[in-house]
Amino acid sequence: MPGIRVALRGIIPCRPTTSWSVLVICYVALLTSFTMPFSLRLLKLLLGSSLLVSWMPTWAQSPRVTALSPARNTVSVPRTSPVTVTFSLPMQTATASAQGIRLFSTQRGGLLPGTYSGAGSSTVSFLPTQAYQAGERVQLTVLRTAQSLSGVVLEKPQVVEFRAAAAPGPGVFTAGMDIPIPSATANEVQATDVDGDQDLDLLTYDPNGSANYVLVKLNDGQGNFSGSTTIPTGPYPNSLAVGDLDGDGDIDFLTGNDGPLGSPSRATISIRLNDGVGHFLPPAVGAEVGVASGPRELALADFDGDGDLDLLTTSVTNAPSNPSRNSVCFLENDGQGHFTRRADQPIGGRGGDLAVADIDGDGDLDFLVSESLALDVYQVAVLVNNGMASFSPHPTHPIVSAATNSPAIAFSAPNLADIDGDGDVDLIIPIEYNAAVAICLNDGTGFFGNATTIAGTVDQSVFDVADMNGDGMLDLLMGNYPGSTVTVCLNTGGGVFRMTAPAFTTQLPRVLRAADLDQDGDLDMVAVSTRQVIAVRLNQGQALPVRPARGFATANPLTLSPNPARTTTLTGALAGATVHIFDALGRQVHTSITDTQGHVKLVLPVELPAGIYVVRCGIHAIRLVAE
Repeated sequence: MPGIRVALRGIIPCRPTTSWSVLVICYVALLTSFTMPFSLRLLKLLLGSSLLVSWMPTWAQSPRVTALSPARNTVSVPRTSPVTVTFSLPMQTATASAQGIRLFSTQRGGLLPGTYSGAGSSTVSFLPTQAYQAGERVQLTVLRTAQSLSGVVLEKPQVVEFRAAAAPGPGVFTAGMDIPIPSATANEVQATDVDGDQDLDLLTYDPNGSANYVLVKLNDGQGNFSGSTTIPTGPYPNSLAVGDLDGDGDIDFLTGNDGPLGSPSRATISIRLNDGVGHFLPPAVGAEVGVASGPRELALADFDGDGDLDLLTTSVTNAPSNPSRNSVCFLENDGQGHFTRRADQPIGGRGGDLAVADIDGDGDLDFLVSESLALDVYQVAVLVNNGMASFSPHPTHPIVSAATNSPAIAFSAPNLADIDGDGDVDLIIPIEYNAAVAICLNDGTGFFGNATTIAGTVDQSVFDVADMNGDGMLDLLMGNYPGSTVTVCLNTGGGVFRMTAPAFTTQLPRVLRAADLDQDGDLDMVAVSTRQVIAVRLNQGQALPVRPARGFATANPLTLSPNPARTTTLTGALAGATVHIFDALGRQVHTSITDTQGHVKLVLPVELPAGIYVVRCGIHAIRLVAE
């Protein structure tokens, strides 16, 4: 309509990459100064002009992570592998540094040093200076502050977890030692390198309240432990977690403390920082952080994509009359080991066992928590992350219920791991009182299907998940409490398990952990017993003895002759089967195919040093000694 002026109001969010944005501003000013018909004629003229097309700016896009290597949730990454991140756009030079990509070890030094490459390109790699520990969980963060060459920040940070490979082990846990500890009620042990000598030490705590400390036992590198260093904590510690809290390249720890008896409001988190050689001190500020009552479980991870380890803790009261005090608390790390309590997420009823992983496959870390709603009424709540440590119930499948998904009447201590090899994390739940473990497979979106159960495995929630025979699949470690046996349940592929004979005995095991304690590349076991000992059992001897099962042989059919040798003949395999040879670091060094008789001649490459190698075919393995 003639004589009507056009007024543009509001903001259009865009980011021009050229100075021609000035032209746009001038043109908008012209539009607001002329009547409508003239403005439309001018716009039509300019849109038809090649001059305007050539002047139009290119609006910058936010870079995205398009590929990761290793892929998220990989369970058997070679221990000397780099990590590689591919972006949708070339990135600034700083992305190829700790300002863009960080890698955290849970057992070897925390924030890992190494060499970056690919500065200024769309593909950035990082090679750690030292190999990962066998079987350890490693966390990769692509920081939210990473920028493209045009200065646009990453569309979304990525936090990815994977596991380092373990070498094929014989699977007999005979050698080892029993370490006396002062408490019969300790329910945690952590294996990690606290003194920087590249072997795994042990940390546990005394929860009785009279001592209030964490106990450190140092490893000599062969799985022998000595010393009794004690580090004071807050009153009545009942949970323990380890990690590099201040990003200085060593392992720190924190404990969750119930506080003085009768004073649940004085529950705290104790933070103790390592000086690099195993001496732990409280920070000058923020050594004790207040939380709600009863911090039962602690989980350290980068929940907000800023490149440091934050904390989730469950706070649980034992008073059924006050269920409102049951919650999951998020504490944000400032990168220096100072934690600020940000938000509490209420949980239903009592419970409080946490498991953390990328449940829905969107590149951030979610969690699930067990909940006890009433006597023998249990469930697992699934909460997903928006990438900035804001958690909400899964939009379509917020609950995994024991009532509908398994024959269980109670469960606790859920675990998340990729047990069927499809790249997402599945749910493993030990069933209390029913002597069974329930397995719920993930469809990749965070929906856990109906459970299958492994019967006759465990009476209580005493278990761990690890690759005990080095075949690249995660197995289950089962402790029989209140019995005395520890059993390995082998993964035969696709999340299908079968029992082995008991691996070792220790009275009343409360906690089980798998770790390479003697530095030979395979995974050993450590168990905390109510008999006031930590039982250390090393993975040595012959191959895992398999309990008789329909359709499976009970003995290892593989033979090598001669052995020791560098050239030998394998017999006893299936025809046309692939044979793999691994070194002590779990790296594949040679492959061959058996003939129609199931035989193959193996010749070790001349560049391989003398030592012990593992020959694997299918589910069977045998050691080869190369002279």
